[in-house]
Amino acid sequence: MEKKNRYAVILIMLGILLLGVFLRIRSLASKPFWFDDLTSLAVAAKNLQFILTQYPVYKSAYIIILKIWTGVFGSGPVVTRILPSFCGVASILLTFLIGKNLSNVRTGIIASFLLSISAFHIYHSREVKHYTLLLFLGMLSVYFFVRFLSERKNKFLVMNLLLNIMILFVHPFGASLILVQVVYLILNRRFIEKAELKKWFLAHLPLFFAFVLWAAIIVVIRQYLQGVLWWVGRANIFSLAEIFNTFCYGFRYGLTDIAVHSYPSVVIVLLRIIFGLFFIKGLCVILANHRQSREQFIVIWLFLPVVLTFLFSYIFFSVLVVKHFLIILPAFYFFVAIGLGHKTKTPFIIGVLAVIFMLSFVPLRIMYQARAGTDWQKAVQLMKEHSLKDDDIIIMATTKETVCLMYYLSDMDKDVLRELGLFGKLTDSTWQESFQYKQHRVITLGSELLATKGSRYIQGERINADFDTKVLSGDVLNADKPLWLLISRWAGDEYYKGDLAAKLKTHFKMVFKRDACGIKVYHFEPQVD
Repeated sequence: MEKKNRYAVILIMLGILLLGVFLRIRSLASKPFWFDDLTSLAVAAKNLQFILTQYPVYKSAYIIILKIWTGVFGSGPVVTRILPSFCGVASILLTFLIGKNLSNVRTGIIASFLLSISAFHIYHSREVKHYTLLLFLGMLSVYFFVRFLSERKNKFLVMNLLLNIMILFVHPFGASLILVQVVYLILNRRFIEKAELKKWFLAHLPLFFAFVLWAAIIVVIRQYLQGVLWWVGRANIFSLAEIFNTFCYGFRYGLTDIAVHSYPSVVIVLLRIIFGLFFIKGLCVILANHRQSREQFIVIWLFLPVVLTFLFSYIFFSVLVVKHFLIILPAFYFFVAIGLGHKTKTPFIIGVLAVIFMLSFVPLRIMYQARAGTDWQKAVQLMKEHSLKDDDIIIMATTKETVCLMYYLSDMDKDVLRELGLFGKLTDSTWQESFQYKQHRVITLGSELLATKGSRYIQGERINADFDTKVLSGDVLNADKPLWLLISRWAGDEYYKGDLAAKLKTHFKMVFKRDACGIKVYHFEPQVD
């Protein structure tokens, strides 16, 4: 590359990275934590022994990194989100570097620009979760993998190996990125020197043992995983459509607990057409040149994780969660970039990217406005606005949501996260334990089932029995103090039926009832004789 062109590429990439930084850190402080964020922070607040024994070890790497991060910088909404945002911005740079190595500079620039404005990627770059870290480590592994094949230096092989081992302990989906590398080597063994091929597989023998450990853990906790993934739908053709829509304009950002306004149909149609056409063109270009090009790695990267997910879902239990496919998002953009950049003049490319950028304003605006389907910050704020003192609180929700209640009840004091158990105070692996927190008695109702797929997350009959035991047969009725009842929409039928509130009305006077974004908030006062 000529010196003049090199400077131009550097300036373009600086502009793309600055755009990526701005879109990922914009209004970070205004976004409240939801239960996935707080669950991660609650576990990171525990000691290392707890993390390695009580928390699923196959996802411990991110929690340990988060623990170090919060120990140095604190656990506020902004600083905790800087970590995933950093990983997101770094992935933009890696997209350029990998695209340049696998295809050309033009492909790298186009793909990195598309990733920088992706609502799907930006959303998860602002979540206190492991998804952008997994993508960052996976792309870094791919980068060193490609460098090793090109330059055959041991330092690249060592970095590739260490990153692959670490990926296994960030999230199980990371294994698919390692298998992408394995399949690529096997399919191209005739074009790779036997010495280098043998060196890679011998170096990755420790990875095999790590993989065996990871697989054994998955087998042991299979029932737990089935219970956790109770909400995951069956993998089918509509799942592929959801993945495509999410990659094009964000859709629901791969989540089910996010309240998202509907998109204008014209934006959806135009983005689908633009991405779809250039994706198909890119696929045709890659397939036409697959024997002479390393671009076939992109094909394996995009399709193998999807195929493996479908196979696993049909053989065992469904694990198709769209947000997990963030790890193949760069490969999708490589397809589009190759299709857009192949035998196309620069003004046309700039024009298409400008149209995509303008259309993306709509999903980006919606993404910034999106709120969790259950907003516990809003619910607690409502309680405090109505003279919350030493009242008893009944919460009917999942255990993760108990963490949210306690966090906002304590005015976002991070110490409360350290005091709680894994997902709230539990008596065993199924039932929640009622407990005293400062002046409040918190009475928890509900259970997180460890049953097979198809079961209800919270069983209504057991909730009613729990309510009768803890409330109607306890000393709540004789406490002579105000009472709050909080029912999450995750409580199922009870959220809509209100049977528990009706029972309390026979003993208390209901002051008001509000819906705080997915949480029914009831306030009761003792009846006056």
